[in-house]
Amino acid sequence: MVQRPAGLKPAYDPDTHHGLPRAAYVEASLTFSEETSMRTPASIGKHPVHPMLVVFPIGLWIFSLVCDLIGLVVDEPQVWFTVALYTMVGGLIGALLAAVPGLIDLLYYKGGKPPVKRIALTHMAINLSAVALYIINVVMRIGAHEGIRIPILLSLIGVAMIGVSGWLGGQMVHVYGVGVEGRE
Repeated sequence: MVQRPAGLKPAYDPDTHHGLPRAAYVEASLTFSEETSMRTPASIGKHPVHPMLVVFPIGLWIFSLVCDLIGLVVDEPQVWFTVALYTMVGGLIGALLAAVPGLIDLLYYKGGKPPVKRIALTHMAINLSAVALYIINVVMRIGAHEGIRIPILLSLIGVAMIGVSGWLGGQMVHVYGVGVEGRE
């Protein structure tokens, strides 16, 4: 075992989690009751549909940005900007499809831990803002009179937004156990 100088705490203490003693955290994480359970009609075989669908807009919007960046450095960029536009529209369709079960999840969540509802509402607000941003982006690209720099900037902002929103969604699942059988 490594000896540490007195008063020096390790960067990671395996005996604690989120400031709680590990045993208390595990016990709190495994507490399950029907009242706090994430029972949603938006599921297939006990698996929530929303996480199954969000991969499509995320992947398509990131790929759209990649196509834009490639378009900035090649001699014939128009094909890349066109692919970016179509994948962006596909991402919008995917986002709207994922939003339906996400809203159902939000409405049916009974919630046991106070920050979860706030996190869920923030997650939803960021997602709706990203959708609005991508709609503006598509409209600007179809007009294409202003050039491509502003739409690419909007794509960068949109990808950053879905990154933050995805982190919040992951926090609800992995920290608070939302949608995880027996963990809420």
